[in-house]
Amino acid sequence: MVAGVIAPPVQYANYTGVTAALAFAFFAWLSPAGTNIALAAFSLAFLLNPSAWPVFRRDPMFGLFAAFAIYVAIGAYFAIDEFPETRKLQIRDASNWLKLFAFLPFAWWLRGDLRRIHWTLILATGGLLIGMLWKADWSNLYHMTVAERTGFKLRIIFSGLVSASAILGLLIYTPRIWSTRTSPLNDLFRLACWLAALYLSSFMLISSKSRGAWLAALIAVPSALGIHYFWKTKRTDLQLGKSVPFMLLALGVVVGLFALNHGEIRTRIDQENAVVSSILQGENQHLPRTSIGYRHDIQKFGLQKYLERPWFGWGPGSTEHLVEISGQPELIHPQAKGADWMDHFHNTYLEILVRFGLLGALVLAATVLLVMANVWRSYKTGILPKDHFAFLAGCFILLAVWSLFDFRILHGDCRAYWILLAGIAYSFAWHPDAARHD
Repeated sequence: MVAGVIAPPVQYANYTGVTAALAFAFFAWLSPAGTNIALAAFSLAFLLNPSAWPVFRRDPMFGLFAAFAIYVAIGAYFAIDEFPETRKLQIRDASNWLKLFAFLPFAWWLRGDLRRIHWTLILATGGLLIGMLWKADWSNLYHMTVAERTGFKLRIIFSGLVSASAILGLLIYTPRIWSTRTSPLNDLFRLACWLAALYLSSFMLISSKSRGAWLAALIAVPSALGIHYFWKTKRTDLQLGKSVPFMLLALGVVVGLFALNHGEIRTRIDQENAVVSSILQGENQHLPRTSIGYRHDIQKFGLQKYLERPWFGWGPGSTEHLVEISGQPELIHPQAKGADWMDHFHNTYLEILVRFGLLGALVLAATVLLVMANVWRSYKTGILPKDHFAFLAGCFILLAVWSLFDFRILHGDCRAYWILLAGIAYSFAWHPDAARHD
């Protein structure tokens, strides 16, 4: 910009949008206030950008967003008419469902720019680990032992998902991280940060003691590594051979920490053996009041409610009310402040079916499939590098498996995870070279 000349509003909107998107990544799991401010800023900058709207209106995702918004509004209207006492809950949850599409303005500001995406991932990981250290017991970190179940700053089961994603990224991007060398001092600093991030992420995953997150990681991480290191393609983005020592070192850190805490892991896995055995044998009545026992009862109830209204569901915010009026004492769950009704089905797929029915679920499924189809198309046309493709594929697998065991997509922490993941994935649809390939 020439001195003395005022930059046009569009240029300010661009600066604001990109800066706010990066700030959103940093604050995603560090500060809810910072996350909300950044989300509002990059969304407003997107709305004020005259070049964004023409592209967005032609995008098939706009049609899905409009269809889902109308569907949610109609569902909320009829749910409020049927359950007037849930009016605030219906409006709140309807709004939160629509907020999930904030990945679109986030994707616009990234536009498939690898430099911006790299900074997004670095800042998100940095904010996550800073928040963890703020709440961590440094003695346990020093002795490499997990003493209690905790999510640090985050809800426990979500901390398992996000820490597994961090481990996945640090392993997948090992060749990229070490593809260039600078001065010995800078390389030493980079090595220290990389190993510290691996250690802290692994410690967080173990500390979550979340069997669902462990299972998801056990499936997703090897799958993504297999795609990156063993899937033969005609092109190679990076020289993988030079990174083998670093990859072995990374795996040593992760596997070593898990081995040191194998006792805690084994105990956590064995806790529910009797309940699982009873369910597999068909003895579903009067199950012990354990985590899996509660999940079995609430999901059985959720399936019954879905079958009552399989096509259109009960409304965007009806789950809590349906449980409360059920009259089934087995759906009461002990809480820190006393027993209370369970407020969701601990299964994202069942939650969507109960709230929106099969028709609404199909719209959301089409949204996810369109994001994933864009990832595949971008990879095949050479816009998306192979390590990014493996990371995104691994994260989608991770989220898909984890969603079988919990429902947090309407909460700020998990919403931020979805916006970051889907935003990065869909940003390549608006890459400058995407139109040429289309």
